[in-house]
Amino acid sequence: MSNVLRDQCHFFSIPAEFVESGGLRDLSPSAVKLYVALYFFAQKHSAVRLDFSNAQLKNHAGLDAKSVQAARTQLREQKLVRAEKGALGVYSYVLLNPTTCEPLPAPPGRTGHKRYHSTPRRHSEQPVPASEGAIAQATTPAYPTRPLEGRSSSGDASFRCFACKGTDCWTRGRDQVCTRCHPDPRSPVLRGGLCSPTATEVGF
Repeated sequence: MSNVLRDQCHFFSIPAEFVESGGLRDLSPSAVKLYVALYFFAQKHSAVRLDFSNAQLKNHAGLDAKSVQAARTQLREQKLVRAEKGALGVYSYVLLNPTTCEPLPAPPGRTGHKRYHSTPRRHSEQPVPASEGAIAQATTPAYPTRPLEGRSSSGDASFRCFACKGTDCWTRGRDQVCTRCHPDPRSPVLRGGLCSPTATEVGF
């Protein structure tokens, strides 16, 4: 129980032996950061064995992969922790009693093990659901929407150009377009005899 922080704010404990033995003085800043972070999560989860990836320690303590490795080595040499590498690059850290160098016992009624859980992805990194992707693809306009076979035959009574009065047309989307006034841009070679109407034909 802290005599200073009691009833003032949240706090967690670190073994006094760590400072009294010179560990705080002799260890690198990276090792001290890692040690403090491990004890913070040990108190938070009532655990004496903690599984962490390097990416998680970088997020919590600001240490890159090389710094975590060097800090882990120093804490091992000082017999403050044991570290075992598991699957997918996840390390299991076991806290040791600085006086006896033996693993700390789990709290009564607890397993004393904080297992590894991957960090949730940010919202911006979430994949787009398949249904939303299908909707977005469906609403994206595409041109041309009809194949060349949609061209109407000459003399189609259902179409008559208001400008040249011609009946030959092609399909653009849902509209019929005059072949003489607006030749089909998809056709590699315009059909023989087709050309733009003259000024006289359109009424000028």
